[in-house]
Amino acid sequence: MAWLVDHLWQSWLCLLLIALALLFLRRNPARLRLWLWSVAALKFVVPFSLLYAIGTWLGFPVDRPSDPAPAWIIALIAELKPWLAPAQTVSLSGGAALAACGFMMAISAAWSHAVVQRWRFERALARWESSEEETDGEPRARPVGFSKAAALTLLAQCIVAAALASGAVADRQRRHADMNANLQALRNAHLVMTVAAPGMGTRTRVIADDRGVSIRNANLQELVALAFDVTPGAVFINQMIPKGESDPRDFWMVSPRYDLRIEAPVREPARFEPYALHPLVTRLMAERFAVEIEVNGTCQVPCGRHGIRMGQ
Repeated sequence: MAWLVDHLWQSWLCLLLIALALLFLRRNPARLRLWLWSVAALKFVVPFSLLYAIGTWLGFPVDRPSDPAPAWIIALIAELKPWLAPAQTVSLSGGAALAACGFMMAISAAWSHAVVQRWRFERALARWESSEEETDGEPRARPVGFSKAAALTLLAQCIVAAALASGAVADRQRRHADMNANLQALRNAHLVMTVAAPGMGTRTRVIADDRGVSIRNANLQELVALAFDVTPGAVFINQMIPKGESDPRDFWMVSPRYDLRIEAPVREPARFEPYALHPLVTRLMAERFAVEIEVNGTCQVPCGRHGIRMGQ
């Protein structure tokens, strides 16, 4: 019910904003005013929550837990929310939400007749202006001009972009919180690693559920690449292999392939980001394969030099 109160409130804010804009357009063509009145009426049908949902669907990708959304955007949205979505800000519910909704709907019903009458008047005036222009070829109203047209365009773009950006930032914050939660849950999770069955090809799959994560048919190179969100070609070691000594397919980073099952609670498994596995994979490589992982020359914690007994 709170979303309906906010929808009506936002619709009236848009109507007020358009009414103020029309004060500066009263000598301009009626077609423009008719278009603005149509937008004001349409806003009562189309909620901003639709644009918000589209922004959430588009989203901002989260690549790293240390990469939050810009603080100034979050602060700006927090400052504007009490003005643009007051009912949801105060978590309006129950009888209070019902009363507020009834009040807003009563006001809308009372003023709807006046809005419709104004729309009809501007439509009739626009038709008259068009017929007069066709008769003598001269405009009956002053052209809009660049400044007014630019201001109206910028205002419309800002309103639409604000709704889309709010949804995108909210989605990013949720994804960021999910990644941090999964990062902590999986850091020291119970891990079972077995050699994959032969004949599975080279396809690797990651399957997350509420109880953990399964990685199927991955070699160590792909596992590290998956956990650090890089291509497998970016994963290499300083071990030298004499040319012609063995088949490259027998290299221990490439073969065999493994199945892994990590047992830990996973938040939002449908949107699981494998980057949350990188502390666990770093520990696995140090403990089981005596390999320290370095990114740009920096040893990743946890690693052997931070107290792990390597190569058990």
